[in-house]
Amino acid sequence: MVMHLHPLEKVFERVASTHRSSFPNTTIDYSLLYKGLVQHLRSNIYKDVDAGLAANTAEHGLYTAHNSEHFD
Repeated sequence: MVMHLHPLEKVFERVASTHRSSFPNTTIDYSLLYKGLVQHLRSNIYKDVDAGLAANTAEHGLYTAHNSEHFD
């Protein structure tokens, strides 16, 4: 899985690999788990956020775009 990492994500990746004993479960690759979660959100959730906001908002045009770039 190739994904562009933002600066804070790069820090997390480095800390997750070099300080593994500081995490609750030392057998889990938290960096890989995070990347999988982000990929799932991008593939399955973000695309529907704008439609959900539009359908559940009484005032039209109240929200701006809430796509993956917004969350990143």
